[in-house]
Amino acid sequence: MTDVPDPSSEGASRRPDEEPAGRIASARAGLTKAQARAQAQYERLQASRESNHLVDAGFHIYERDLSAGGGVLAGALAFRLFLFAVPYVFVVITLFGSAADLQNESGQSAARTAGLTGLIGKAIADAQRQTSSTKIISIFVGLFALFLAARAVVKTLRAVHALAWRVPLTRLGNSTRAAALFIAFIFGTSLVTTGIGKVRSDHPAIGLILGIASVVVWSGAWLWISWLLPHAKDVPWTALVPGAFLFGLVVWVMHLLTVFYFARKVSHASDTYGAIGSAIGILLALYLIGRAMSASAVLNATLWERKQTR
Repeated sequence: MTDVPDPSSEGASRRPDEEPAGRIASARAGLTKAQARAQAQYERLQASRESNHLVDAGFHIYERDLSAGGGVLAGALAFRLFLFAVPYVFVVITLFGSAADLQNESGQSAARTAGLTGLIGKAIADAQRQTSSTKIISIFVGLFALFLAARAVVKTLRAVHALAWRVPLTRLGNSTRAAALFIAFIFGTSLVTTGIGKVRSDHPAIGLILGIASVVVWSGAWLWISWLLPHAKDVPWTALVPGAFLFGLVVWVMHLLTVFYFARKVSHASDTYGAIGSAIGILLALYLIGRAMSASAVLNATLWERKQTR
């Protein structure tokens, strides 16, 4: 009589390292299949470029952004924006005396009211312990640092747009005036964002409508900034609308992320890692904003070049 093998004995005789090895092999096989599917989809998209103008435009935008180093430029902008944001928020909360209010406010509440500016202000207010005798000196030092940082942001923005549009970078005539315009731009948009945040706190329904309308405000402000930055000759202002709208949309989404995600993460990171945790969270948010700035220039340049080619 032939003995029937016992399944339990086979499982007992199996080596302990066979099951993890099988899982690793299965995971590798799944990854290989996913890569093959992604490559096949990419090749299909490449083949449809001649017949699909939307796909072709997407590839042109991606290739132009890659050649201009969009990711690297966004990192440079994020660093300059961080160096600008610290003295800017410091000067604002020192001049308007809102540091005490921010110290008693949660990070998420500050972000809900003033967006990323409120979140940075909360971090500065928590660390600010000044006497009245040193406050005046701090304001003058902060203003000096603010103008230097604003000039650096303007110079970086001009370089980013020159690379995106592939035009020569000309000398900036009056860097002090350009820095003052940039500070006024940030201050004005911050006031609008703060006003919308206060209305939203009191009237959520109206605040939601105003929040969506803020996309138009940020888009219009960035349209004005884009017109002052380097671009190709004979470009009408209407050709800069797509990138401006993209920037306004990203800033609105960033405001929502700041209120519902970054504020909580930065608060937790501050409790765990101290000031370095807040800096990392704020730099990540500023990187996304810098990415939107570079992407808006690449989008406008690509669409204008395709229009001229046609």
